[in-house]
Amino acid sequence: MTARRILTSLAFTLTLTLITSCGQFQSVGYNNSGMALLNKGEYELALKEFNKAIELDPGYVIAYNNRGLAKYYLDDNAGAMEDFNKAISLNASIAQSYNNRALARIDMGEYKEAIADCDHCLTIDPRHAHAYCNRGLANYYLEDYKKSISDLTEAVRCDDQIYEVYVNRGLAWNELEQYPNAISDFSRALQLNRTSSAYNKRGLAYYNSQDTTRAMEDYNMALEIDSNNVNALCNRGLLHNALQEYDLAFEDYNTAISINEEYAEAFSGRGKSYYNLGNLEASVSDYSQAIKLDPNSSVALSNRGLAFDDLDQNDLAMRDYKEALKLAPKDPIIWHNLGYVELEMKNKEKACECWKTAIENGSTITDEIYTKNCKKN
Repeated sequence: MTARRILTSLAFTLTLTLITSCGQFQSVGYNNSGMALLNKGEYELALKEFNKAIELDPGYVIAYNNRGLAKYYLDDNAGAMEDFNKAISLNASIAQSYNNRALARIDMGEYKEAIADCDHCLTIDPRHAHAYCNRGLANYYLEDYKKSISDLTEAVRCDDQIYEVYVNRGLAWNELEQYPNAISDFSRALQLNRTSSAYNKRGLAYYNSQDTTRAMEDYNMALEIDSNNVNALCNRGLLHNALQEYDLAFEDYNTAISINEEYAEAFSGRGKSYYNLGNLEASVSDYSQAIKLDPNSSVALSNRGLAFDDLDQNDLAMRDYKEALKLAPKDPIIWHNLGYVELEMKNKEKACECWKTAIENGSTITDEIYTKNCKKN
């Protein structure tokens, strides 16, 4: 999943230039036409206009910047990087060129390089709110949530009207389990722009705060705005599961799958519903499909391991737990469950090691079983 699909990055289009010839006058017209198309989301048509602008004026820095953005939105990061690099080579003093290049680098997973570009942008323009936002985004993906929050707070100080800043900071607060702060930021984002995405994210923060009533209200509102929001459908399905409303959970997951049959989380969620109803074979089938679609899902692997364990297929359960731990080595629940499989396979010493690791990683449910089986009287 690319960065852009999870968080929203920001970019400016640039318009001002000095006109010194008829050719330049025409190139400005093409650039402005391209910008209008870019703002409408008509990226391929915008690209053609920027091509014409650059053909008439090969030194037109602004057109390279804007063409880079068009390519970025068309998922052509290599082409975008080429244009942003060209813009910087023509004029290294335009802050936005570095911010735009940071966008492409975030999308390519080059987070440290993106931070360096944001730093350069901020050296030129210390109050560039969008550079703070994008640096916060890069730090978010580096899992440095405190730095992310610091950058996004600076963005707010520079410009307190940017919707994306509050959404991104809310997500960082959520990762730090600071749910009241997350809810506050999502609420501010919704004041600026009532989107399905923001309602869904605030709903998850309410869910994590164990406020199921407000969580349900937000998920319902998210789906009222966009009935095809598969993430909101899956989150509401998760809530229905927690409330033991399994028929409603199935309805949400089935709807999500009908909208996007490649959405791994929908199969993973439905697998949990089957598990809760005791249909272990169907649960394994759905978790297997989720893993096929997303081999890096530690949750699907761990939950399939639990289903295999209940089916007395200990070898398969152990395999899944160990694969899940490669992806999430500090997950206490996986260590806890692996300990049970080791005990069932008569490996008491290994079971105790697993439970000890679970406790060291914050498990609050392992102490009793560890004391009973592992501590000497």
